[in-house]
Amino acid sequence: MFEWLKKLFGRKEKKEPQEETDWDLFEDGDFLAANRRELNLNDMSGMEQYINECCRQMKEQTEIIERSNFEYNAVTERLRDIEEIEALPPSQAQKIKNCASKILEREEIRQEYLNRKDAMPKELYHRMERHEEDMPEAINKLRENEDYKSLVRKDLKNLEGEKISYRFARHELMNSQHNKRILVAVILVFEVLTLLALLVMQFQFKMEVSIGILLCIAVGAIFLTAVFTAFMRDKTELKKVEKKLNRAIVVQNRIKIRYVNVSGLIDYACAKYQVNSSDELKYMWERYLKEKARMERYKAADEELGAVGAELISLLADYRIKDPEIWVHQVRALTDHREMVEIRHELVAQRGSLRRRINYNEEKRNELKEEVKKQTLSHPDMAPMIMDIVEGYGQ
Repeated sequence: MFEWLKKLFGRKEKKEPQEETDWDLFEDGDFLAANRRELNLNDMSGMEQYINECCRQMKEQTEIIERSNFEYNAVTERLRDIEEIEALPPSQAQKIKNCASKILEREEIRQEYLNRKDAMPKELYHRMERHEEDMPEAINKLRENEDYKSLVRKDLKNLEGEKISYRFARHELMNSQHNKRILVAVILVFEVLTLLALLVMQFQFKMEVSIGILLCIAVGAIFLTAVFTAFMRDKTELKKVEKKLNRAIVVQNRIKIRYVNVSGLIDYACAKYQVNSSDELKYMWERYLKEKARMERYKAADEELGAVGAELISLLADYRIKDPEIWVHQVRALTDHREMVEIRHELVAQRGSLRRRINYNEEKRNELKEEVKKQTLSHPDMAPMIMDIVEGYGQ
C-alpha cells in the first residue's frame, strides 16, 4: 500500500508531447466528466462505482500495453536481424546471397513446371498424394456406397407411398367410426322419442300400443346391432391398418438409419477427398497419375530446395540471427536490396504504430491514475475505500 501511495502522490516526470493517434476516438476527459455528472461522488456508493470504472479502464489499458509491448519486441527483433544481415562482412554476406540464390533458382524451376497451363493445381496434387496408397480402393468403395444409396432411396420412396396409403385408410376408417357413433346417437334419440310418443298415446289417450312399443324396440335393436357390428368391423380393420402402418414406419426408420449411415460414409469420403462423386474422384486420380509421371523429373530439385533451405537457416543461425527460419520464405530480400528495404519499411511502420498505441494507452492510464489520486485527496473520508478498490485491481 505504501508503494502504491508513493507512486500515486509521487512527482510525475515531464512527458514529451504525444503524436495524435488513431486510437483517440474519444476524449477521456469527456468520459470522466460524463461519469461525474451521472454519479454523486459525495456519496459512498457513487464514488465506489466511479473508482471501479476508472480501475477497470486502467486494467484494460495495462493489458493492451502488455500485448503491444510483446508485438513491439518481436518487430524490433526482426529489425535487428535485418541490421545484423546488412552488417555482415562481405564474405559472409556473399555466402548467404549464394545460398539464397540457389533457393530462388530451384524455386523458379519448380514454379515454372507447376505453373504450366495444363498443370494440376498444387493443392489438388498434394491432396491426392496424401491418399495415394488407399485411392484405388477408396474409389471402388465410394462407387459401391453411391449405388447402395440409390437402392435405399428407392426403398424409402416405396415405403413412403405405403405409409400415405395406410394413413389414408386409417383416416377413412376413423371417419367411418365417427359417423357410426353419430348414427347410434341418432337411433337412440329416435327410439327414445318414439317410445315417449307411444307411452303418451297409451297412458294419455288410452290407446293399445304394446305391439308398437315392441316393434320400436325390436327395430332399434336391429339397427343398433347392425351399426355396432359395422363399428367393430371398422375397429378390427383399423387395428390391422395401424399395425401395417407401424410396421411400415419401423421398416422405414430402419432403412433410414442405413440411408443416413451410407450417406455419412459418402459425405465423409467426399469431404476427405474434396469431391462430389466417385466419378470426379476417379478423374482426379487419373489426372494425378499422369501428373506424377511427369513430375518425377523435378523431384530432385524439390529435395535440393529443402537441403539448401536448411543450409541457409544454419548459416543465419551462425551469424546471430534470432529468427532464421523466416528468411527461407523471404529469400528474395537476401539477394535484392530493394526487397530488403521494403521489408524494413513495413516493419518500421508496424513498430511506429505499436509505439503510438503503447504511448496512447500509457497516457490515458496515467490520466486515470491522476483522477483516482484527485478523488482520494478531495474525499479523505473515502480514501480507505478508494485504496481498497485500487489494490483489488492490482493498480
